[in-house]
Amino acid sequence: MATIVHISEKNVGLFLPMIPDYIKEEIMTDEDILLFGIEDDEAAAGVCVARLIAPEAHILWYYLHESLRGMGIGLAGFMELSELFKSNYGVDFITMGIPAEGGEKIERMIGGLPVTTGSLPECHISTTVGKMRSSKRLSAASKNSISLLELDEKKLRAFCGELKNKGLDLVPMPIDKKAYAANLSAVCMKEDMPVGILLISKDEGSLSIPYLATLTQSPTVLNDMMCFVKEKTMRLRDDVPLSMNLVDKKLKKIVSVFLDIKEDDEAFIHSKRAVIDLSFLEEAEDEVKNQILLWEELRKYEGRAV
Repeated sequence: MATIVHISEKNVGLFLPMIPDYIKEEIMTDEDILLFGIEDDEAAAGVCVARLIAPEAHILWYYLHESLRGMGIGLAGFMELSELFKSNYGVDFITMGIPAEGGEKIERMIGGLPVTTGSLPECHISTTVGKMRSSKRLSAASKNSISLLELDEKKLRAFCGELKNKGLDLVPMPIDKKAYAANLSAVCMKEDMPVGILLISKDEGSLSIPYLATLTQSPTVLNDMMCFVKEKTMRLRDDVPLSMNLVDKKLKKIVSVFLDIKEDDEAFIHSKRAVIDLSFLEEAEDEVKNQILLWEELRKYEGRAV
């Protein structure tokens, strides 16, 4: 059975490994964030990080250990959290993001609740290496990009520092060349210094772009890096999957142009914002009360009948 506990100095060591670094950074700078642990049989099972500004509770991170998924523990913990939010913190509705990639489990968990969803700018694109190579926009040769493998370590560290200062540190910094396909990843150079980076990851016969960032608004930087990737993947089969996450509408538009994919194409899957109205808890409580009253009336009737 799932039990919700407050995370404090006494038990933080049990739950902290379940929280990613980028969420930890938010915790350190936002006084409205609270941490809750999910226990199963008194053992640490999961964690919830939420920003509480009544009447809203926004869930930044909800995690359940992989070995405990599919057993109803996640939903049980979520329901207990909902009760806690409403009774102790004056919360009327819960909001949370459902990522475009891998959000199916969250949708299944909250699918039976009164939830409304809307699209977010963040989206996931799924295409193939062949479709990328067939784009007329990427017909030119790369002129200013080199591979991540070739980039000097000092210049890489300095570049990562600039990205972090601009709030673009969406992957671990400084970037570890060994964590990516460094020979395929592109770095656009200007006056012998990096101004853009496009990271490539390889996984079981597929490619993904986990990170894309530039220090300039010029679309030519992105174009040059994508042309570089096109050149470096010429030996791969056309049907090799290629995917990437996009964080804003402007970037989506630029990428859709370069890859010759319409913005409303099914290749784009948008993240969602889910809103859960907690008034259903009151309705459920009223239903339980009505059931109790009904049983009491039945017992009175049975007593009179005897």
